[in-house]
Amino acid sequence: MIRIVRAAAQDITLERLFRSLKYRDYRLLWVGQACHAGALWIEMVARPWLVLEITDGDAAMVGVMVAIRALPSLFFGLIGGVLSDRFNRKYVLLSAKGSAFTISTLFVAVLMAGWMELWIIFLFAFLRGSVMAFDQPARQSLVSQVVPMEIITNSVALMSSTQSVMRIVGVLASGLVIELLGFTYAFALVAVIYSGAVISTSLLRVHGHPHRRTLQPMSLATVWGELVEGVKFGFSTPAIRGIIVMSLVFYAFAMSYMQVFIPLIAWQEIGLGARGVSYLAASTGIGALFATFAIAATYPKRLGLILILALIGMGIALIAYSSSALLPGWTGIVVPVLLIGIVGVGQTGYFSLSNATLLTAAPPEIRGRMVSLTSLDRSMAAVGGALGGVLAGLVGAIAAQSIYGAIVILAGIGFFVLGDGIRNYRTP
Repeated sequence: MIRIVRAAAQDITLERLFRSLKYRDYRLLWVGQACHAGALWIEMVARPWLVLEITDGDAAMVGVMVAIRALPSLFFGLIGGVLSDRFNRKYVLLSAKGSAFTISTLFVAVLMAGWMELWIIFLFAFLRGSVMAFDQPARQSLVSQVVPMEIITNSVALMSSTQSVMRIVGVLASGLVIELLGFTYAFALVAVIYSGAVISTSLLRVHGHPHRRTLQPMSLATVWGELVEGVKFGFSTPAIRGIIVMSLVFYAFAMSYMQVFIPLIAWQEIGLGARGVSYLAASTGIGALFATFAIAATYPKRLGLILILALIGMGIALIAYSSSALLPGWTGIVVPVLLIGIVGVGQTGYFSLSNATLLTAAPPEIRGRMVSLTSLDRSMAAVGGALGGVLAGLVGAIAAQSIYGAIVILAGIGFFVLGDGIRNYRTP
């Protein structure tokens, strides 16, 4: 075993690790996603904290806000996949980035005018979620269009590194700006960063779909037909079907930790302010960065098995970090910050490998729709977030997070035992 690990380590070089960055359009996509991720993570700390400030710590309202933001994925996600497979993905993505910039700018204007109320936060959360439903399929499928397929796992992992790095930088910046300058400046920073995503996306040199067949004229009937075609292909392909079902659990029960349980545990149990929330979130970014570089450097083949192990590991880490908040004194602060980094490893490992599986298991002309199939799962974050907030109000944040972690572990074990299609999947 030691010999195998040593041999693998010798194969890792900087050129191999950052191979995808040799391609111009991939670099622009990476920069655009870095801007997107930076703005997103600032928002993910600031928005729940703003809700807690307005409602005097109402956990249920945080859950409702998360639910409202995730719901558009259910309504618009599949349509976003159809559009990304039908039109030039650059312009679909550019439209999404431009809309996100406009929404962020309007939100800042409302804050500056002093008109902010809870329902306005909910409205803008819905609008922001709607834009994301069109952003994700176009962006992920563009990755497979600008790099060779033999390095797609490296490309997806490096794209995830933007989330990892910006989770550290963005959340720390968010906590500091909120405490020192206030919410208005934090959300203004979001709008400024989004402008960078718009600029980098506009510079892409991507022209249409090189593998796309001749399409029928645009109509409701053809959009519906293409949507159904994508759904049928996804559910008839074992690996993609496994990703869809597994992601249902992942988004509903594993992903609520960031926008629901971190603010609540920091608020109710640890007694940290916005800066403390940013420390917890940043720790997950450090773990995520480790997972990103491990995947990018090793080009793993057994994606399905690693996905299942990442799911189980994340469930264990969720229980460990939340329970450690009960430790006395300074250990009840330091230990949760350290343990939640393991959650970041599982989260980013799952994101990277599930997206790589979707892209490698589908032909080029329907990859946007395959990515969009997980939008149905992302909408389950709405259900999971709302229930998590209510459950935390009933039994406390630590107990609620532990229950969610146990569900994730049991689901992972179930997929390992019963999910042959996903467990045995290897990249071509």
